[in-house]
Amino acid sequence: MKKIAKLSLVAAVAVAGFTTAQADDHGLNIKAGVKAQYFNEQKENSANDSTIGVAGGYINVTTKAYKGLSAGAEVQFGTVLDKDDVAGNTTGAEDAEGVVLSEAYLQYVAGNTGIKIGRQHISTPLVKNSGSRVIKDSFEAITLVNKDIKNTTLVAGYISKFQNRTDGAGDVGDFEDVLDDGAYTVMAKTQITPELDATVQYASIKKDAGDTNVLFAEAGYKMGAAKVNAEVVSSDNAGAEGTLYGVKVATKVGAVALTAAATSTGDTDVVRGLGNGAFPSYTKLTVGAGGLSYKANTDSYMVKASTTVGGVKVGAGYASYNADATDNTEAEITAAYKLSANASLVASHTVFGADSAAKSESRLTLAYKF
Repeated sequence: MKKIAKLSLVAAVAVAGFTTAQADDHGLNIKAGVKAQYFNEQKENSANDSTIGVAGGYINVTTKAYKGLSAGAEVQFGTVLDKDDVAGNTTGAEDAEGVVLSEAYLQYVAGNTGIKIGRQHISTPLVKNSGSRVIKDSFEAITLVNKDIKNTTLVAGYISKFQNRTDGAGDVGDFEDVLDDGAYTVMAKTQITPELDATVQYASIKKDAGDTNVLFAEAGYKMGAAKVNAEVVSSDNAGAEGTLYGVKVATKVGAVALTAAATSTGDTDVVRGLGNGAFPSYTKLTVGAGGLSYKANTDSYMVKASTTVGGVKVGAGYASYNADATDNTEAEITAAYKLSANASLVASHTVFGADSAAKSESRLTLAYKF
């Protein structure tokens, strides 16, 4: 499998470079990209430290619409360049060899309404994939989008299968059933006034032992250079009801972007949604993604700042997650540099507090889009 994956990577890069130039002649839109990543995790017990280097990319093809009908497909591929991971820290997100057809769909658009059927990426607060690794997770679904109402987007969907980043055993993830009977979601997003916007989404994951229902509601208001957002994430997990409340303030002072946020939960854990990108909590940073803020009886806050110096976007952030028995913290520094119009380099280093099993994690990503 490793030899096949590495040969596929070389072949895919060559094909991408050729086919992108030929896209217009065949009535197709072809996009491609490659990515190399390095992860280093340091644990409190040094025997559980890990490093991994991975590479891969994607080729995405969409057809021009004919009488409203179009089609799309995306192949993702990955290979492990080097790994030192006795504890298996990388199995769930980075350790992936192979090729997967992550998108394969038909789409029909009539007026302001479109329907997409098949394998596809989805980006909504409660159903969302993540592109932070070489392999991006995906869904097999039916999604319907309507924009008949001015400044408003309505979304409805049924998700039957989910493709994770990895299969947990060294290969890329396969499309697997979403629990017993899939998941349903509806969403409305609207710009009420130039200053005020709102989003509401509901998702229901169907299970024989009791459904998991999640509701997300958010409102944002612009006041000059600042914007204030408030959110509620409420879940009923087979009768266990939990709620997260959050507020966030973002502004810019000169060339520096500043964000501060706080969240709080009740006596029950809150379900965040479906997909590796479904982390709507405001108190999230790069590595932890705010996952601890969904735990019961947890008060969290986060502050971060960023600016651009000599063409490099640099940032720093700090988050604290205070529960009844634990007090976890996360501090990060980040840097991003555009090497060219198509190439970028992104780095981050995160340090965790004493109650965490992890001490630090470093990430480095080099990406190129054809």
